[in-house]
Amino acid sequence: MILVPVLLIGGVGYYFLTRNTTTTTAPPPVTATPTPSKAGPRATATITPGVRPSAGPVSKRGFTLTGTTVTGYKFTSTMPDGWVLSTRNGTTNNGEVSTQQGDAAVAYYGPYTIEPQALCDFFVEDVRSAATDETTPIDVMWGEDAVQGTEINVLPKGSTSRTVLGYYCSEQNGQSFIVQTLAYESSAAIARTAGEQFLRDWIWTT
Repeated sequence: MILVPVLLIGGVGYYFLTRNTTTTTAPPPVTATPTPSKAGPRATATITPGVRPSAGPVSKRGFTLTGTTVTGYKFTSTMPDGWVLSTRNGTTNNGEVSTQQGDAAVAYYGPYTIEPQALCDFFVEDVRSAATDETTPIDVMWGEDAVQGTEINVLPKGSTSRTVLGYYCSEQNGQSFIVQTLAYESSAAIARTAGEQFLRDWIWTT
């Protein structure tokens, strides 16, 4: 089981997993509502219609791993138990970790100047494969900040297997960042749990 690149969406890599599997029923749809961000410098730019948001330059691409500590652009966190640095780590992203089997992953993107909730909303809709694709709000702690992400259950073009992608957006010193989870529908809970731990253990650095 591997994650196969499909397209690059405004600097955010969108992958689906190739495997012969049957489709299961998606969870009932739930409408997400924004969670207030912390005080301080804000990313306030809005989405320009017809223009995909693009990330600014970074001084470090790709995660490094020392023991169980993952170090990336402006942060450290803890590697989810049993996970590894992905083969796509630092390619079309600022870093990525995955299961050893490659059936679930957590990736990091940014910085953006777009307001974080608007940024996440854009990418959720941008990967939507059909009007009936269902979304689910996921409340997490991103370090010390409460963030509400959104999972969307899609059927990528050319695939018979549904994929669940999660988008979590936060801001730090006036810049927005995205953490994306992705997995087969059958492995969505694995990606969600790992993503929640990765974000909970997140410590921003300079």
